[in-house]
Amino acid sequence: MSKRLVTLSATSPCDHFISWIERFSSYMKLLRSVAWIKRGIANRRQLRSGESMMVGPFSLSELDHALHICIRQTQLHYFFEGGKKDFEEIIQKFANLQPFLDSTNILRVGGRLRHASLAEE
Repeated sequence: MSKRLVTLSATSPCDHFISWIERFSSYMKLLRSVAWIKRGIANRRQLRSGESMMVGPFSLSELDHALHICIRQTQLHYFFEGGKKDFEEIIQKFANLQPFLDSTNILRVGGRLRHASLAEE
């Protein structure tokens, strides 16, 4: 009887996204690339439904949405790999900063920043 060695490798989608992000030398190139991908997906859906496609330079909302995608995926990779348990650990670790999830599921902190005259973004 011979023994066989079996190796299993599992990666999460966040791992691929993080390795892809690390290839960019410029913040704006990263945002534009994510916006291009999102626009391509949206145009594909609009083409199927007979609507007109989006063309031209990116709108501010497209770039803002691309930024939120990058932030959310980065936070998922570094903070939330283990699910709810990890979130509870983060809450305890950063309790002084009063962490919370905003409406777009991005982890934000309050703390003394709530006294500053800054917008939430």
